[in-house]
Amino acid sequence: MAASRPSSAAVARLAARDVPAALERAWRLARHGAPETLVAFDDVWRAAAARRDFSIAAQAAAAAICILDADYRDFRSFDAWASRLGEATAHPAPQDDPAASLLLLGARALCALHAAEDFADGPGIGHVASLLRVAADADKALLGAAALIVLLNSGRRERESTQIEIEAESLVTAAGPWTAAHWAAIRGQHALFNHRLDEAQGLLHGALAIAQAHEMHPLVVMTTLMLARLALARGDDDAVGMHLAKAEPIDDRRDPMWRAVVQQIRSLAQLHAGHFSEALRSARLAIAWAGKAAAPDAESTQMRCLEGYCLAAVHDGHGAAAAFQDASRRGTRFQSRQAKAFAAMATADALAAEGRTNDALPHLATAFAEVRALDYAAFFWPVPDVASRVCALALAAGIDTDYVCSIIRTRELAPPPDAPASWPWACRIDVLGRFHVELDGRRLLSDRVKTSSKPLELLRAIVVLGGQQVDVDHLVSLLWPGKGRVGARTAFNVTLLRLRRLLRLDNLITMADNVVSLDPRLVRVDRWILEAALAAAAHAPVAREGAALTRVVECYAGPLLPDEAAPWVEVERRRLRLRVDAVLAKGSLHLAPVDAGVLLSRALAADAALPLVASLLQSVMLELRDSRRMVGRSPRLRG
Repeated sequence: MAASRPSSAAVARLAARDVPAALERAWRLARHGAPETLVAFDDVWRAAAARRDFSIAAQAAAAAICILDADYRDFRSFDAWASRLGEATAHPAPQDDPAASLLLLGARALCALHAAEDFADGPGIGHVASLLRVAADADKALLGAAALIVLLNSGRRERESTQIEIEAESLVTAAGPWTAAHWAAIRGQHALFNHRLDEAQGLLHGALAIAQAHEMHPLVVMTTLMLARLALARGDDDAVGMHLAKAEPIDDRRDPMWRAVVQQIRSLAQLHAGHFSEALRSARLAIAWAGKAAAPDAESTQMRCLEGYCLAAVHDGHGAAAAFQDASRRGTRFQSRQAKAFAAMATADALAAEGRTNDALPHLATAFAEVRALDYAAFFWPVPDVASRVCALALAAGIDTDYVCSIIRTRELAPPPDAPASWPWACRIDVLGRFHVELDGRRLLSDRVKTSSKPLELLRAIVVLGGQQVDVDHLVSLLWPGKGRVGARTAFNVTLLRLRRLLRLDNLITMADNVVSLDPRLVRVDRWILEAALAAAAHAPVAREGAALTRVVECYAGPLLPDEAAPWVEVERRRLRLRVDAVLAKGSLHLAPVDAGVLLSRALAADAALPLVASLLQSVMLELRDSRRMVGRSPRLRG
């Protein structure tokens, strides 16, 4: 195959006497992904510019721009080519070739994207579709169409991207192998960005097969990196590592943008694995390599947003806000608005963590209004815990609650430990002071479903034993004693199936490795809320101890399953009550009389355990006695 391609030197010699023929020779190199393609287009541009043939000069510059962006390895020559395109198109020349018109449109779109400018002179999608229907040169037309899809994807213009794909698909069979592979990769990237993962996988593997068969190294690397992104979207960390290894070796001096993308994907994988500090280091390396590659502003914006995600994950909300603000100054208008909304959310998260909730709310209201206007619900997508905190804060403040609840349900966000009661759990289970189950706001129990039914007995047992990672063998021994191992396990399996049907959510109760768990994204258990409050009170700073203890009292609605007489339930009931008593009694010794009195009144209103009330009462009396003694000793106060 290599023998059938012209060399760049042959193109240069031909350009000296026949520029149109030289342009066609350069395209023959491009169709096969030849390494010397850009050199050939450079020779054509020089010869055409010298002859003031601005139509051919513009086509040569447009081709080079689209190929540079497709290779995605180094953008240091991009601005020079963009300048050449500007010079050529400053001299209007008749352009009767629809494919050449598409190529020029695509190149100008990429120039606007790289400079984070609006593509103000872009044509309507109808005009692009009409050009695709009559284009005769498949390679030029597809290269221009692919560039337009890249631009449209950056603004999340899904419908228009899909329409271009449909109109252009008939050209693929007439295209060269490099163009066909690049087109498949762009379509795969489009599907990946819109989370059509199976479609993306088929397209990317098709692109990779063509690139490998024709030894087109840049396309092999870029498609392999896209497959790593796909594995990341599937949550397959092993596949991510495998694809990143296959992309090596990378020449960092010659291909700095590939190294930036590798570090970017590695950072995202580390975020997914919970290695936040390592993710932050990788994100900053990605930014550094992107800078060496003179990366387009749109890509630089994404990498700086990644730094913001990492900082938010390590609870540096103010640092995250600064990173997002930096990103907002670099991206397209859509990206800039996104980044500013993320900065406002990060600021609100930081202020709430400092106890300045009232100061956080204006930032939060602005942020949610903006993401709603942008129709972008995937904020903080690599760090869902941060998104959960922000949503919980918005719900607690009553900010756009219907919209926030819809985001939580769509993204299946897990509630933070301090999630407000308005969090949209699919199921709520109360076991403190009573046994009460609600599904989508409606009580489960009725004449048809009795509390004594075996499925609900299993549910109560799972909750009593903690609700997370409950050993199945232990459950079986408690609920089906004396039935024999096989019979008891069969009874458990049947009862679990009945319980799932009763709750109408198969994934609410998960089972793996012989343990069962309730999914905290779908179910709220009042015992979990209490235990989170206990943990917070045990580590609360002195200034916030009163509020933390008050929260414990508010969460303690009474004994664990008070009507359940089984000995193993009584053991758990007593253990939990003593833990509550111990935390509150210890903490109340440090409270001022007024705070202790408020806490005592809350405890009495909550019908808390008698040892707790006695401890609080003793604390209040001791504080009051000491205060009176101090007053009696003060001459100024005595009289």
